[in-house]
Amino acid sequence: MKTKQTLWPDFQLAFRHVWDLGRLYCDKNNNEIAYYNLLFALACGVLPTTILELGTGPGVSSVAFIRVLQYCRVAWARDCHLHTCDIDPNAISPLLRYQPLVVPHVKRTDELAVEWAVHQTPIDILYIDAGHSHEQSLTDFQNFSPYVVPNGLILMHDVHPLTPEHEDLKFSGTVYKTALFLKANYAHDFEYVTYPHLCGIGLLRKKGGRYF
Repeated sequence: MKTKQTLWPDFQLAFRHVWDLGRLYCDKNNNEIAYYNLLFALACGVLPTTILELGTGPGVSSVAFIRVLQYCRVAWARDCHLHTCDIDPNAISPLLRYQPLVVPHVKRTDELAVEWAVHQTPIDILYIDAGHSHEQSLTDFQNFSPYVVPNGLILMHDVHPLTPEHEDLKFSGTVYKTALFLKANYAHDFEYVTYPHLCGIGLLRKKGGRYF
């Protein structure tokens, strides 16, 4: 049974979701639409306060996260933020209309890591897609995973190249090596599974919650 507290926010969320899908179907391929839906659903399950997105890119992931944060702000009166980081200001500029919900960081993720270490803001969802090399994706994980809260999620894109040719850095690159490294070395701290579609998505849940 819906309550007055959630009925209007739920309606807004549904309307915005359908609106986004309509725009995506006119402009994007089905894989990107499926990717939007997956990220949207995962974020809905977490109901996060803080999302850190490393690699804004075309903004598909950004919009999925923004819609859920908008809902959390209205339904639960939370002070929610999407911190999005990219070296390309043109990638971030379309998201500036969502300020102050969106906090832009036009810089390298390594630079942001130095700043984040000062305030150590807890992270509910960490999204890693800033670079397609094993070295950069692992560095991003090591720099920011300590701030992910227990039961928080880390989403890592490009962990399952579609073909051997996609191991080129201009496609999925060598991020799959990071997935293998994390499974071998971080099993004590994180549960890990690879979703082998949409160029591969690594799903990590940080352990330390009450039950798991």
